[in-house]
Amino acid sequence: MRKEGPALGIKYPVVTDNDYKTWKAYGVEAWPTIVVLDKQGRIRWLHVGEGHYEETESVINKLLGE
Repeated sequence: MRKEGPALGIKYPVVTDNDYKTWKAYGVEAWPTIVVLDKQGRIRWLHVGEGHYEETESVINKLLGE
């Protein structure tokens, strides 16, 4: 992704989890899963599956204000 990201116009950090360490640490069981963490690294929002983008954005905006 290091080479492909800029070519695709991606300007934000992208994490690759080839050994599934992060996947396992957060108990992810399905793809896609959205996990939003707060500043302390606590899970504040978790959604399995597509959709709920407005709710996800709302959680992120709330956390940015904390």
